[in-house]
Amino acid sequence: MMAQRSCGYSSSPPTRSSTETTGSYLPRSALSYGKRCSLLGCSLSRRCSPPSFFYCCADHQELSLTLSHQDLPYKSLGGFQSDERDKTCSSLILLKSENIQTGVPELSDSEIFLLHPWDQEMFTNPQKVSTNWIFFHDPVPSQIWKSAGATYSFEFCGYDILTTSLTLDKYPNWNLYWFRHKHLSLYCLAFTAVREPKLHKMILLSSLRNPVPEKEKTNPAEGSETKKKITVNPEKPAEGSRTKKKRDNEDRSGKKRDNEDRSI
Repeated sequence: MMAQRSCGYSSSPPTRSSTETTGSYLPRSALSYGKRCSLLGCSLSRRCSPPSFFYCCADHQELSLTLSHQDLPYKSLGGFQSDERDKTCSSLILLKSENIQTGVPELSDSEIFLLHPWDQEMFTNPQKVSTNWIFFHDPVPSQIWKSAGATYSFEFCGYDILTTSLTLDKYPNWNLYWFRHKHLSLYCLAFTAVREPKLHKMILLSSLRNPVPEKEKTNPAEGSETKKKITVNPEKPAEGSRTKKKRDNEDRSGKKRDNEDRSI
């Protein structure tokens, strides 16, 4: 199929062959909900005609329909920043309520909330990187997912969206975000990778950029204290040297007086 030109663009945007994408393309705002392509992951403007067209091109309309009917969740590598998750998921559930496909599938699995994510093939994460899985699913009681707080409501584009955060006991890296609007339920399963503190990285980089000279390194076995260096000014004798020289002069003077006494 030949790609159709979208309004304001000379060529068709790239398509993706799977439901995996990077998180940097996911954040959506109120503008994205009303003006941008409805395919999750595309930030291009909608085509100008016809007026009821919700995608940037016919290819993305077809791709949205194809992905929405798959039996795998939409997988995004990378985490969300601040309120990006709320905006993205709110846009998705509002578009779904208007029968507009976004590429996010509607799953039907009775055990999806009864088993741990890592025990289900659809949520595998061999790279152990921060990942989000997004999907629609009917609410199912769960014995392992516990509410992390009260359900709260927020307004998005004039609509009220309900959201609840769920967690797994002893596994703080896993979180499940549940969004509701009308009769629809959208879930975002999030895995957050553990990262080293930034302060540790800064210290490590600083030590690499400014290596300690071999002569100034301290042996850990000798303690953490360093010996003070004594700098001697050639024009000004050190205190110890001046005292010794004075003592030698006094000794010579004493010997000289003894010799004079003997000669008398």
